[in-house]
Amino acid sequence: MIRLPVLSEKSSLLIPLLAGASLLGVAPVTVKALPFDAEVSAFYRVILAVPFMVMICLLKREQISALPKDRHFYWFTLLAVIFFCADLTTMHFAIQYTDVAIATLLTNCAPFFVVIMGLSGIVEKPKRQEVACLLLAISGMYVLCLMGKSTRHDYWGEALSLLAALFYAAYIVTIKKVRTYNCSPSVIMLYITAGCSLVLLPVFILSGAPLPATLKTWGLLLILVLCGQVFGQLLVTLSLKSLSASFSSIVLLLQPIIATVLSWLLLGEVLTSTELTGMTIVLLAIAASSLDFNKRASTP
Repeated sequence: MIRLPVLSEKSSLLIPLLAGASLLGVAPVTVKALPFDAEVSAFYRVILAVPFMVMICLLKREQISALPKDRHFYWFTLLAVIFFCADLTTMHFAIQYTDVAIATLLTNCAPFFVVIMGLSGIVEKPKRQEVACLLLAISGMYVLCLMGKSTRHDYWGEALSLLAALFYAAYIVTIKKVRTYNCSPSVIMLYITAGCSLVLLPVFILSGAPLPATLKTWGLLLILVLCGQVFGQLLVTLSLKSLSASFSSIVLLLQPIIATVLSWLLLGEVLTSTELTGMTIVLLAIAASSLDFNKRASTP
């Protein structure tokens, strides 16, 4: 009888991380297709996710009211809410001030900040292979998002894009801290989505509180909520308990590739040979990082 290799706990978490990154890549295309400003879409993304997270908790028979007694859990959860809201809203303003290609590149520089946090001792120190794969991935992101494209420079917009990347990196690191406590990923995401809804409610009201007017808009919102928030963020949160923040941030660079392919398939955007080259470089970096990770995870 042929025995299949048994994956270690860390190796098995790579699959949900890849799946979560792929689902998160659906979000930018959906937001672009929605007839709302980005901050309005962000509010709907979290407020409509709350009932789905409640359903998941109930189906898994999770005790929503059961939270760790350590007060640090509450502080880290609150920080995660703040960083996630800040990332969503800052990205919107960045797009208003600079070219979308520049904003896409810079906001996906979050792994750089995660590595800096690792080198400064905030999170685990990144391996040399992870740093090398990160540099390769960022070069691929440059080819994918900027090479051969006409862009206008606006340093204010670029600064906002980098700030969004910093917020996203801080969110990843904070969620990893939250996962160290005895609380399930579904309960954590329930509290984060509910908290983000409260934070973004004033922004939604100031935007005029527009309501979806067509079934198409409701369908797009449903895709955004399920892919971009409920299952995408839930799978990433599940993986972060045992995977390093630096490695996870490299795998999450799969998001812009998925977004680019979907834009080509669904929105009719042209996919050039340069963009294909950039995507190939990023995928090679992710594959190299994953192979090195699996090798280290399988080593006794």
